[in-house]
Amino acid sequence: MKINDFLENVAGGQPTPGGGSAAAFAGSLSSALVRMVSNITLKKLEGERQEKFKSLEEQAGVLQNELWRLVDRDAESFNQVMNAFRLPRETPEEKEKRKEEIQKAFQGAAEVPLETMEKALQVGKLALTVMREGNPNCITDAAVGFLLAHACIKGAALNVRINLDSIKDEEFTEKAVKGVDRLLEEATHLEDEMNRLIEENI
Repeated sequence: MKINDFLENVAGGQPTPGGGSAAAFAGSLSSALVRMVSNITLKKLEGERQEKFKSLEEQAGVLQNELWRLVDRDAESFNQVMNAFRLPRETPEEKEKRKEEIQKAFQGAAEVPLETMEKALQVGKLALTVMREGNPNCITDAAVGFLLAHACIKGAALNVRINLDSIKDEEFTEKAVKGVDRLLEEATHLEDEMNRLIEENI
């Protein structure tokens, strides 16, 4: 899908793609900025440092693709929830089956943004590395990359939490809440580091 088509789909008045997909898109765009700074930096490097930035670019490329796939997966997980609610509920067996499928769908809808958070945190770490060690003329590009990754993390966290409200499996919910809290805390520490780098260099 072309970017403009994606934007028009978001704006089109349908439930999907929605906030979760937009968050994953921000994460993918963040990865692209990390790749850009890495590629610009590579032009003036040799030896081990050149290999390091090649590796950074490759890692960001993998994450860019994974987050782009999560754009679609988020929309698909929401559609699975809607499909589960549409299942028949005339007999006791149908009602029980419908209840199980709804719970399974909500768990899937929580797992996707949690994975999005994890991938975006990895991107944020890469963005800080290229801020510190990359071409100094690109520090603001890397900073924007980090901010997009951070927005992705915070936005995806909201989507995890709203789906957890409908999940009755306490073990699943507790584990997911701990995951969200851990990732948000790590992202906050990274943001502090980004702010320090900006203050020192701009």
